[in-house]
Amino acid sequence: MKEISRRSFLKGSVAAAAALGLTGIAPSAFAEEAEKPAEAEAEFAALDYAAVEAAKEEETDVVVVGIGVSGTTAAAGAADKGCKVIAIDRAVGFQATNNVNTTGAWHVESSEQVKYEGYITKQEAFEHIMAGTNYQCNARLIRNLLEVSGRAIDIVINSGMPLLYPFSFGATDWLSRGGHVYLVDGMERVPFLQKIFDDRPNIELRWQTQVTNLLKDGDAVVGVLTTDKDGNVTKIRAKSVIVCTGGFLQNKEMVAKYYGGAELVPQDNRYNDGEGIQLLQNAGAQMGKNFSISMNEMGSANFKATPTFSWAPGRGTNATFYFPNFGLMLVNRAGDRFMDERRMCEATMYSGEQALRESTYFTIVDQDFMDKISTTPVIDFLGEGAKANMGQALLAGFDGVVLDNIYDDFEEAVSQDWAFKADTIEELAEHFNMPNLVKTVETYNAACESGVDDQMYTPAEYLIPVKKGPFYMVEYNVGAWLTLGGIKTDGNLAAQTADGKSIPNLYVAGADADLWSVPYYQGGSALGFCYASGLLAGETAAENAMK
Repeated sequence: MKEISRRSFLKGSVAAAAALGLTGIAPSAFAEEAEKPAEAEAEFAALDYAAVEAAKEEETDVVVVGIGVSGTTAAAGAADKGCKVIAIDRAVGFQATNNVNTTGAWHVESSEQVKYEGYITKQEAFEHIMAGTNYQCNARLIRNLLEVSGRAIDIVINSGMPLLYPFSFGATDWLSRGGHVYLVDGMERVPFLQKIFDDRPNIELRWQTQVTNLLKDGDAVVGVLTTDKDGNVTKIRAKSVIVCTGGFLQNKEMVAKYYGGAELVPQDNRYNDGEGIQLLQNAGAQMGKNFSISMNEMGSANFKATPTFSWAPGRGTNATFYFPNFGLMLVNRAGDRFMDERRMCEATMYSGEQALRESTYFTIVDQDFMDKISTTPVIDFLGEGAKANMGQALLAGFDGVVLDNIYDDFEEAVSQDWAFKADTIEELAEHFNMPNLVKTVETYNAACESGVDDQMYTPAEYLIPVKKGPFYMVEYNVGAWLTLGGIKTDGNLAAQTADGKSIPNLYVAGADADLWSVPYYQGGSALGFCYASGLLAGETAAENAMK
């Protein structure tokens, strides 16, 4: 049976990529087109409904706060149950949401999957995820997400969105069996997204509008207060409210608080700044306990770089971002190795936990490596495990690529103050204030000679000596696609207080909710659970509204 790797799943097949000119887009590329609305001074406090005055008052069944991935299925799910829905987002339109820059989602029992023998069943998926995460996840919630998983992605399939299905090739690995991969990006997706809403006339979309406050009557949430781009304030009474604003990756203070002081280079939408979570917390909702990330594909990023990260070759980014994929020595700010470098090559997007503990980390190479990488095809530097991790599509991007501009790229990094060149290791140690670097390099080089690494047990094929000067050191930060972790919920995504009580009429979905384990486990579930949680929240909120 043909096996499709994780990277093939995320980036699509070589043939599809070639035929469609499939390229990656920076998550903020379209968001930058959106001007933030004129916002009233808002601290996101929950307000008493009766005490709030507004120029305009309205009523609806369900309000959806955020029209990203989970907001789309939340609105559709509630509308399909017969509810009148108002969906609100600060962005200018779909082109400024995460809807347009995701790559692939992992789902169970979609209309396409069940056409093929051996599709993943809900029971298989449940046992796989729960056992694989050592039962960290909310079992009731995971079970319910899997129950609606296929129907959630069917909303996208039924819009006519062009998708690639790796399971249709007969692949047997977990990722491919659940894989639904986009074949269009950016603005090309917008007509299909719009069709989802055009097919449901009981949904009203309100762009460039901010929800400044949740409105309460006693313990229950009964509506929202909004401000549009022209400063008009509207008070909306709703029977149910769903908050799904995409997490908090753009909020440095929240990232530091929930990720042990770490800094993350954001690769998502500019509006994923934690405002939704703050609205929920101010209404009494409790943050969950699990926080992880989906790390970027190259295993590196830097706040000082322009652009700040790379996820695939040929995107006009600095080629030194590729170095972690080659198995080079990685050290922390003290100059100590901190992980088996093989893992950064063979499980890049799942290496976030080890990198997060350091927040800032470095790689060091010598002149022999630089001479070789500047004249030899990149593909020759990738071990078999790294190739399997990348898959055909990303490997195709590296096919025939020689980093003949690597010296220029390194000098660019030096000019931006995230790289340094020195004649000796001692000079590098002094420049970066790394007291342990000299000893670390000596020990590492000895491991390279013997082929046995007693420190991190990195296999010999990933041990690359650092002996011939001058030496080149590059600084990295952790790059992430989204924060994984949010508000505590019950099994149907009702927001909960610290003592486990559900807040009446308030629901949460997507990256605002506590859906994942630590570390991030099943590839594609970041997006797949966003879709599924949106639908589950939408249908639950609709049932509540129709009581």
